[in-house]
Amino acid sequence: MEEQNKTRKKHIRNLAVVFFTALLILTFCSNTIMNLALPQVTVTKLKSGTIYNKVRGNGKVEAVHNYEVKLDSQKKIVHMYISEGDTVSENQLLFLCEDGKNEELESKEEALDNLQLQYQKSLLEMGNEYGTANLTIQNARDELLAAMEKKKQAEAGQGEISALKQSIQVKSEEVGKLKANVEEAQKKLADGGSKEDCTVMEAEIQAMERELEGLHTALGDLQADLQLANGNTAEETRLAREIRDKEKEISYKEEDLNTKKEAMQAAIKDNADIEKLEKEAEEANAAYESKSLEVETEKERLALLEADTMGVEDAEKLVKEKELALKELLLAARIQNLDFQYLGEQLSKQEAEVDRLKENENGNEVHSPVAGVISEIRYTAGDTVSQEETVVTINMVDEGYTVSFPVTVEQSRYVSVGNEATVLNVWDESAAAELINIKANPEDPNRSRILTFRVQGEEITQEQSLAISVGDMQEDYEAIVPVNAVYEDNQGKFVYVLRVKTTPLGNRYLAERRLVEVLASDDTYAAISSDLSPDEYVITESIQPIDDGMKVRLVD
Repeated sequence: MEEQNKTRKKHIRNLAVVFFTALLILTFCSNTIMNLALPQVTVTKLKSGTIYNKVRGNGKVEAVHNYEVKLDSQKKIVHMYISEGDTVSENQLLFLCEDGKNEELESKEEALDNLQLQYQKSLLEMGNEYGTANLTIQNARDELLAAMEKKKQAEAGQGEISALKQSIQVKSEEVGKLKANVEEAQKKLADGGSKEDCTVMEAEIQAMERELEGLHTALGDLQADLQLANGNTAEETRLAREIRDKEKEISYKEEDLNTKKEAMQAAIKDNADIEKLEKEAEEANAAYESKSLEVETEKERLALLEADTMGVEDAEKLVKEKELALKELLLAARIQNLDFQYLGEQLSKQEAEVDRLKENENGNEVHSPVAGVISEIRYTAGDTVSQEETVVTINMVDEGYTVSFPVTVEQSRYVSVGNEATVLNVWDESAAAELINIKANPEDPNRSRILTFRVQGEEITQEQSLAISVGDMQEDYEAIVPVNAVYEDNQGKFVYVLRVKTTPLGNRYLAERRLVEVLASDDTYAAISSDLSPDEYVITESIQPIDDGMKVRLVD
């Protein structure tokens, strides 16, 4: 029993020694073990140096001025002659409209028609009342009635003429497109080649097959003769050579036959393709001729209508003449009517108002008032456009392009209006840029500025993204650090400084945040102003994200 107690105490003592030894080892090695899990950082001391103050940025190319084409009354677009990206000249036709609705003009015209009707009725009643006693007045009244009927017919005819003209214009555009389709189909047909006569090739294949059949028969006969040679060596040799030659001839003929068959299959396929192209060309030509016939028919109908229909203006002029003639006869007869005189005054005022509104009314054809490039089309054929709505936007490219991008307030101090700049991402010797404006950024007026450049170059186009570099000043600073050592958040710009903490087990390294002011920067270095001392180390790189107060370890 005593022996067992001694053994147990010995084991306990050994375990205690092992435990405390391990604890001592871990205590002294804890620094190394813990360091393995810490972010690895690279540091550098502050130094003096030179900063090259170049400012760079990216922006989209925009025209200096845009022009918006609008309608001053509601209209429906019948046909659009342009596409986005097209270059247009001044007074070029942009699109065609139906007669739109101008509610004010329609209201005034309706009031004018009512006044004219009242005036004419009053005039006719007076003419009828006094016409029984005066044949001249009665004749003038009848002539006015006839003129009014001609005016009604002229208005109806002019409406039909206007509709026909629009139809002819639209269909003429379609004829142009159909003609282009015909030319394209005929070109494809010409490029497709001509048909081959497969009948001849089929006869040649049959002749070759028959020839092969005869060769196979001859080969069979030779093989039979070889079996009957009965040991005659000379005869066997001769027959074997003939069999060899015959087999070779058969092989060549079979190759020729296969080649001929492949050629025939290719010809059949080519002929089918050509037939398809012929059908497409015929259909395109038929559509073109049909639409052309429609246009010619409508043109003939239009010519007849224009010949047979009196113009509305001429009809209105005739009515006025007959009204005036009847009025003068009535006045000559000393017929006074105050209501009739009042109607005449109101009619004159209404006519003047309608004429004023018509002068401001757009025509059916809308032309470009400026030269430039179509940047946006908001409506297409079939759409109805409200009054003062923009239909087309034109970039007036002759006045040049601009590019804008934001920079910091510090960067804006290195440049000034008139500085020449370099376009970095266009391989064009004619590409050039000039700084023309510096203004506060509306989104961040306290910390940002907008630089605007006038750009030019043969390869520069609207909406293109350009990289621009401006400024080439240099200045010496007492404290500079690599640009990747400077961070920024909503509290401002800062760097991480390496702070050393001494412990009984060795030095510990901490990342400490310090606010700085960036005085200038280029692609490599940033000049800073801060409370850092020359002996402090700034963290320039870290393989993991770091934060204020975090433990770090130096790169080995």
